[in-house]
Formats: sequence, structure tokens, C-alpha cells
Amino acid sequence: MGKEVIFDNGKMTVWYYDDCKVIHHRFNELIHGQDFRDGFTKGLEVLKEKGAVKWLGEEGKTKVLGREDQDWAGRVWNTQMLEAGWKYWAMVQPKSVTGTGKLFAEKMIKDYANLGVTVKIFEDVDSALDWLREQG
Repeated sequence: MGKEVIFDNGKMTVWYYDDCKVIHHRFNELIHGQDFRDGFTKGLEVLKEKGAVKWLGEEGKTKVLGREDQDWAGRVWNTQMLEAGWKYWAMVQPKSVTGTGKLFAEKMIKDYANLGVTVKIFEDVDSALDWLREQG
């Protein structure tokens, strides 16, 4: 499997898998602001360049994004991702996510389905990648 680091600022790493055209981000520590936006912007650029439609996100180290980052992701990044043809999003969340976190994930799955993006939650990267490989 060809896995290439396309972005790494210490707080966030983003890879591109050429065998299955997947963009994969991992938060290495708490992240916000320009550090957050730079990684997602680079992933978006490569997604467009490679004609990819799949994204894998490891959310473990950042439990909650700040309001400003949420607004940017919803208004700017999501819009551009959808315009680029984004179809599948595998999210890896720690087993410890319960209660409000699970309710938020369920709402997000429904919201994204209405936008044409299939979102599925996983507990590990290997399962998430396997699922993404099976998609179109």
C-alpha cells in the first residue's frame, strides 16, 4: 500500500493512500486555528488533485473543536469537499466516546447523508480503511 505523508505539523498528520485514493488525517495532540485549517486544506487540495472521494479521520486527541474551527469547517471546508465530489467518510473514535458524543455522531451521520456523504464510525484504522476500500 502506497501511503504518503502529505502534511505534518506535529499536531496533525495527513496521508494519501494511492492504492485506494483515501485521504487520512490524525490529530496527534489538541489542535485548533491555523494548524487545524492548514492540514485540512492540504488534504482537500490532494483530494481534488487525485480525484479522491474518501476521507479517513482519526479524531482521538481532539475531543471538541472550538466554535471558530467548527464554523470554518462547515462553511468553507465542507463546501469545497462536497464540490470536489466527496462521498465517504470513515471516522475513528475512541471506545470511550459515549453519551453526548455518540448522539452528536448519530446526528452528523444523518446530516451528511442528506448531503450525499456516507459516514461510518469505527474503533480502529484498519477496519475504517477496509470499509473505505470496499466503497466505489
